[in-house]
Amino acid sequence: MSDKISHNNHRLYFLSIFCLTWPIFLWPSFALSADLSPETDMSVSAGVSFLDFHYAEYNVDGGLLDYENGLLPGFAVEVTRTESDWFVTGKLGYHAGDVLYDGQTQTGTAVVTRSDAIILDVFFQLGWQFHTDGRPSYSLYGGVGHHYWHRAIRSTGTVSGLTEIYRWDFAALGWDHVLDEGDHHTWKIDLRIQRTLSPSMEFNAVTFPLAERNGARIAFPWSRPLQKKQRLSIEPYYERWELGRSPSREVILNGKTVSAYEPDSVTNNRGIMVNLTASL
Repeated sequence: MSDKISHNNHRLYFLSIFCLTWPIFLWPSFALSADLSPETDMSVSAGVSFLDFHYAEYNVDGGLLDYENGLLPGFAVEVTRTESDWFVTGKLGYHAGDVLYDGQTQTGTAVVTRSDAIILDVFFQLGWQFHTDGRPSYSLYGGVGHHYWHRAIRSTGTVSGLTEIYRWDFAALGWDHVLDEGDHHTWKIDLRIQRTLSPSMEFNAVTFPLAERNGARIAFPWSRPLQKKQRLSIEPYYERWELGRSPSREVILNGKTVSAYEPDSVTNNRGIMVNLTASL
């Protein structure tokens, strides 16, 4: 089990580093192939993030089995490089904390406790910006990313805790549009559809493959310039993930071999990011 987790963690670290550095190293190939101007613009953004986490699992009849919710603080980092109308972006988001768990065991025993969560998202995208009257109007983009959730449900006086690791890759297509723009602000809508790829949950060295589902994200980023080459941005957003039920697997639980499965689940997250961006 430790070798498998170590391998997956190394993969996650690589993806995190790659998503933040690929706009820097990949860009020359675009500039040369497209014969674009040698002038480029690169920006780096960093700030705080607060995630209102809502997760629920359901049985085959749609009945609620358990849920988790709570506020998770974190941070966000973003690197963007643009050339003419092209742009490439790498994003990293991290949230951690504890949330309320209200649910039941496999045998139906009710459990109310706390659950420790570590959530990491990496996303890198390539897009094209369209102009109206010489000003940016809207963009279309595509991208790929990875989602990681370390879930540790705490023990109670009568029920032992457990640790589960959820992870999946995802592909996304998005569109953003300028809703309002002035001398001192820009307000956009950013709409993205996304598809989970090879999602899984790992528990006690057993991997439960989950069914792929579609998801979505909508954000309303607002920004204003502060000083030359600096700006402040505030981005409220909503994001939804769905995962399908896994096939049954045999696992060792409390010294006994039992048959278990991972049920259907829905995650409805709301959050806000406050970032400071510097153009380099």
